[in-house]
Amino acid sequence: MTRPILDDLQRLFELSVDVLCVVSSDGRILACNPAWEHSLGYDIGWIENHTLFDTTHPDDLESVIAATKRVADGMTTVLFENRCLTASGEVRWFQWNARLDSTTGRIYASGRDITNLHVSQERLQRYADLLERTQVELKEAIEELTAVSNTDQLTGLLNRRAFEQRAAEEISRSQRAGSSIAIAIFDIDQFKVVNDTYGHPTGDVVLREVARRLDAARRHQDIVGRWGGEEFIALFPEATVADARLAAERLMLSVSARPVTVGSLQLPVHLSGGATADRVGVSTSLFDLVAAADIALLRAKENGRDRIETQPPKREAPRSPSAPGDASM
Repeated sequence: MTRPILDDLQRLFELSVDVLCVVSSDGRILACNPAWEHSLGYDIGWIENHTLFDTTHPDDLESVIAATKRVADGMTTVLFENRCLTASGEVRWFQWNARLDSTTGRIYASGRDITNLHVSQERLQRYADLLERTQVELKEAIEELTAVSNTDQLTGLLNRRAFEQRAAEEISRSQRAGSSIAIAIFDIDQFKVVNDTYGHPTGDVVLREVARRLDAARRHQDIVGRWGGEEFIALFPEATVADARLAAERLMLSVSARPVTVGSLQLPVHLSGGATADRVGVSTSLFDLVAAADIALLRAKENGRDRIETQPPKREAPRSPSAPGDASM
């Protein structure tokens, strides 16, 4: 190699912004370029009297020793990353390429400062983590808002709007499957007397306890909601009129089985109910079912309360059900 070319290579070695070094197989730095001083702050004389491991971050020392051994054994290292400590104690990230010259037993290595890249990656990761947390929190907030909007605030049951939505889905499913579906509406007997005698706060306690008992007594597939006022409603999938009567009586008895305790009061609570069912394959709407259940509920009131009556749905055009509480007597 001619002298001018050797001078050019020396000049290239000195001007490189990457740290360049010649290292012995045991990690001793035999020669290095000025970029070491610019990047890490150590004098070249100090560097050339130390090893690669003396500038390595303690947490990365084991991996750097292992990488050096691999290169010394003849394996080329490409894009190996580790942290180095500057003379002032700052941590800098470097990416290395190294290979062994088998004729001399020396390792030739170049390292590039990628600290800014790592900082950017860490910042992006923090943003990604923050975005993920925000998405999780947003999802939870939406679920909570949905639950709140679907829940009757006094009793914790489905409110009327949510029940109507769930019922419409079940009716559509039953019609596709060709199965029957049943509805029952319950009204607390003499509830006005409770409010007038003991006050609305006591009445609220009764409503909450009735709701709790109905929810506890329902089957997994049944849907129970507060229809309004002192009225509650239940949907029984794949149920006939006979099934609906039995299911409604079971719910009714779960409420009347024992008094409701309000402070020192023991208040007997009874329900009247009306039940109906859609025949298999008939396209009856929720309004039809509720209207039929309302008729049956009114009959239960007229026949002495604390009982379940049934009524088949009519087949005329859908009409709006009666307002909640109309059947209270």
